[in-house]
Amino acid sequence: MQAQPAAPNVLQQAQALLKAGRMAEAERLYRRVLAGQPGHPAALHGLAMLAQQAGDLAAAESLLGQAVAGSPNSAPLHSALGLVRQAQDKPAAAAESFRQAIALHRQDFANYGNLGNALQDSGDLEGAIAAYRKGLALRPGHPGLATNLAAALLKRGEVAEARQQLEGVLAQEPQNVRALAYLTTVLQELGADAEADRLLNLERLTWRGALPVPQGYANLEAFNAALADAIREHPTLTWSADPKRRAVREGAVTGDILSQPTGTIADFKQSLCQAIDAYIAGLPDDAGHPFLGRKPRTYAVLGWGNVLRAQGHQAPHVHNLGWLSGVYYVTVPDFGEGTQAGDAPEGAIEFGRPGYDLPIRFTPNNALIAPVAGQAIFFPSYFWHGTVPFARDVERISLAFDLRITS
Repeated sequence: MQAQPAAPNVLQQAQALLKAGRMAEAERLYRRVLAGQPGHPAALHGLAMLAQQAGDLAAAESLLGQAVAGSPNSAPLHSALGLVRQAQDKPAAAAESFRQAIALHRQDFANYGNLGNALQDSGDLEGAIAAYRKGLALRPGHPGLATNLAAALLKRGEVAEARQQLEGVLAQEPQNVRALAYLTTVLQELGADAEADRLLNLERLTWRGALPVPQGYANLEAFNAALADAIREHPTLTWSADPKRRAVREGAVTGDILSQPTGTIADFKQSLCQAIDAYIAGLPDDAGHPFLGRKPRTYAVLGWGNVLRAQGHQAPHVHNLGWLSGVYYVTVPDFGEGTQAGDAPEGAIEFGRPGYDLPIRFTPNNALIAPVAGQAIFFPSYFWHGTVPFARDVERISLAFDLRITS
C-alpha cells in the first residue's frame, strides 16, 4: 500500500495551489488532511480562506471558529476570524477576536490596526484612536495605521491633527491613494479651497469620450452587446461581493477580466489602451502634483464588470492601488425622468462626495455625470466616486478599470 503524504507536505501543496488560484485542487488537499486528522486547524483555516474568496463568509466564520477551538493559543487564527467577522459587519465580535490575538502576541502592530478598524466601525472612536496609537508606537509612521487614525480623528472633528497624520503619510508615499482622498476631504473642511482644487480639478484631470469600436464589429451597438454577454457569462461574476472590500450594492461584480482577456474582452482592452495612451500624452506636466507628476512610461490595466439592477449602486469609494481609474458604460437603460434626492439623475456617477462613513460638514466639490453607452470616463484613482441608485427593474452594465504603474 502506498504511504499517504504527511499532513505538513500536503498543507504546503494546498497553500501553493491556493496562491496559484487553483481553488478546487487546494480544497481537495485540505479535505484530505481533515479526513485523516479531523479538526486540523491549518486545514480548516485553508478551507475558510477558500470560502471567504468564494463570498461565503458564514462558512468561513464557522470553519475558523472550529480552528480556534482546536488551537486557542494561535494569534493568527484569532486574527483571521476577526477579519471574517468584520467583513460580515460584526464589529463587536471582530474586536473581541482581535483582542484575543493581541493578548497572545502583543508586539503585532497589525492587530492593533485591525482592532482600531473594528472599533471605528462600531462607533467607538476613542477606543479606535487609542488602538491606532498603540500600533503606531510599535511601528512609527506606518501609512495604513496613520491613515486610519486620520479617518477616526476626522470623524471626531480633530481635523488639524488628521491633516498632520495624512501629510506625514504623503511625505513617505506621495502617491498613497487613500491618504490623498482623505486629504481632499480635510482641505475642504478647513476651507483650503485652492489646495483642494489643485487635487480635485475635474476639467484638468478627467477625460470623457467614446472608445474606438474594435475591428470585427458592425457598429458600437454590436460591440457593446457582445461585451455585455461576456460580462454576464463570465465565470467569476458573483452576486455575493464582500461589501467591506467591494463598493457594489445590490449588484454583481466579476474578478479581474483584463489581465488575461480573450475574445470581446481582449478587443475592449485594446481599444481602451488606445484611449488611455492618448489621454496620458495630453496631460500637462506638473512635477510636484501627486497625479500629474507620476505619468507612467509603462502600465498594467486591471478591470472588472459590474451588473446593477433595481436599487443597485456603487457606494462612494476610491481605488487604493491605482494611478488612473475609470469606467466604460456597456449597457445603459432608459431611466426616464427618474431622480433621487437632490435631483440627481438615476444611475449617474458622482465625483467628490466622501465615502467610508466620513462626515461631510461642508458642501462637497462634486459633479454628476449621466452614463452614456459606449462612453468612458477616466479620473485619478484618489477621486471619491460613487453612483446614484435607480428604482426601476432594469439592468446597467459597466466595466471599471485601474491603471497601475509598472515604470
